[in-house]
Amino acid sequence: MKIKILLILSIITFQVKGQNKNTITGNIIDKDTKEALQSATIIYQNKSIGTTSDKNGLFTLTLSSARESDSIFISYMGYETIRTTVLKCKNTKIHELKPFINELIEVTIASKKLNLKKFIKEVITGYNKNKRKNAHIAIAHYREKAKENNQFIMFMESIGYSVFADTPANTAPLSNYNFFYENTKSHVVNPKWTKYKRAVLNVQKVAPGGGANLNIFRSLELYGVLSNKYYKKYNYKKDSTYYIQNNPVYRIRFDGNNAKGSIHVYADTKQILKVECSTTKYWSTAFHKRVDAQIKIQFNYFEKVPFVSEITASYQHKNLEYQNSFEVLVQKFNNFDLSKEEYWSMNGYDKNPYVEYIPKNWKTTIEPDKDYDKIAADLASNPASLEKQFENSSGRWFFPNKETNKLAVSKIKQLKEKF
Repeated sequence: MKIKILLILSIITFQVKGQNKNTITGNIIDKDTKEALQSATIIYQNKSIGTTSDKNGLFTLTLSSARESDSIFISYMGYETIRTTVLKCKNTKIHELKPFINELIEVTIASKKLNLKKFIKEVITGYNKNKRKNAHIAIAHYREKAKENNQFIMFMESIGYSVFADTPANTAPLSNYNFFYENTKSHVVNPKWTKYKRAVLNVQKVAPGGGANLNIFRSLELYGVLSNKYYKKYNYKKDSTYYIQNNPVYRIRFDGNNAKGSIHVYADTKQILKVECSTTKYWSTAFHKRVDAQIKIQFNYFEKVPFVSEITASYQHKNLEYQNSFEVLVQKFNNFDLSKEEYWSMNGYDKNPYVEYIPKNWKTTIEPDKDYDKIAADLASNPASLEKQFENSSGRWFFPNKETNKLAVSKIKQLKEKF
């Protein structure tokens, strides 16, 4: 399931006296072919934030405290970077990027015999060297849905924040990358879904899965194919070469005990484009254990630093068909920190969020789920009544009578200041 999202405007703006808000939009294309450039990066360096273009080359970015003379950088691998200004971006709707002359590079790469063992080592070593090891934050969107016997039994999506924290002492290795909900649509009360609840805790709902995709990503980073320590435990075989806007990409298969699939790597820069695999390590909130799942993880690069762009997951276990998608809307790649107090105040909030749905703030270009009409029919008879149920479920803790995270709510709201 592909969800390409233009930037959400209303939830990320923190207004204080004297600030100016500027929204820039545009279409990024190849200067010669006029083809759209997907996943081009648009960076506002003054606040270290950036977004990417969608499959049609379109982008939207809202900036607070920006001056019209501030610089905006638009770049794409294999193309000359454009340096422009906020004012010019507001007045220019089409941005043409000029490709480098790279025919000779392509011929050299295509004809060169690949030392796969050395290449994979350089890829994984480079990834771990360049990735952001300190705290970082992004505006993100997640969506999950499940069905039994071809009938949808739950649906939930939220716009919020994905936060990677410097791991304080005494925390589990996989617990420091979480999703924090802010504006949430939730329908999780169908009896066919709530039957999966954890009876041992006497709860009435299945925990939300906003952080499940980030959890499997961290698992692959620490114990899987992206790990400096464990990548050698996999077998590798070059599958094919393909091109993205004249940039050669190697598709390399890997196979190990807990995961097998393919890793897609730009041949010249050795940057990872995406990882696609089946794994036995995906955490299911419905079954309260790790299950076999299909995973796809895609990356964006800001200032040569890899950040997660999208994660999709799906599995079929017993009678349940489940899908979960996560996508970053705006990445803050520098100038963010999270104190131990803030970390611990938010610890657990991803599993028991305060559900609040504000329709007027859901004015985005997030595409509705492709199954939305059937979801609405199965859960609430029609889209209007499903929307009403989203509103009725707003203004309460996900798990009743567990208002232990009031401090976390205020901390989450303060995250807006980071942008």
